[in-house]
Amino acid sequence: YQLYLDSCELVEAHAKNQEWDKYFAIISTFNQPITKYFEHVMVMDEDNAIRHNRLHLLQKLFMLFNQYCKLSELKS
Repeated sequence: YQLYLDSCELVEAHAKNQEWDKYFAIISTFNQPITKYFEHVMVMDEDNAIRHNRLHLLQKLFMLFNQYCKLSELKS
């Protein structure tokens, strides 16, 4: 979550200034933390509050990434 908070304003600024190399450089730093998140965290926890918080974080990340490019159209 801290990485999201630290990066959000920078990502927005680079996108608005069409500094796409900087935008994608920041976005790419999320790769390893997101991979670890899915490897070690049960998103759909039995506790509704925990599940809600985890889904909310994923939604925020999706909105940040998908706002300026359609991630579903990127090839790996």
